[in-house]
Amino acid sequence: MIMNESEALGVDIGGVIIDRVSEDDQSYAGAVAVEGAFEAIARLVQRRFREHVWLVSRCEESREPVLVEWLERHDFFGSTGVTRNQDSSAGNDTTRRRYVGNSG
Repeated sequence: MIMNESEALGVDIGGVIIDRVSEDDQSYAGAVAVEGAFEAIARLVQRRFREHVWLVSRCEESREPVLVEWLERHDFFGSTGVTRNQDSSAGNDTTRRRYVGNSG
């Protein structure tokens, strides 16, 4: 299916990529991926959204490196085709909606 150029997909990290049961561990050391998430996101990247996929997480700016490290450690970017985006925040200072990657 061909997408409209104005379409984009935002994928929440908590509960969609990283299992919410694991979120109590702030280091994400024991966190696991939601079953089938990487495969489903890869299909969405390849078949429809391509470079218009964004990862979204409500977190403080200081927490972003921990999330990105988890994604890298689990080869999320290589497995899905989503790539990191360096400058990607929106929101207020205490509760930021972080856009930590896009597939472009």
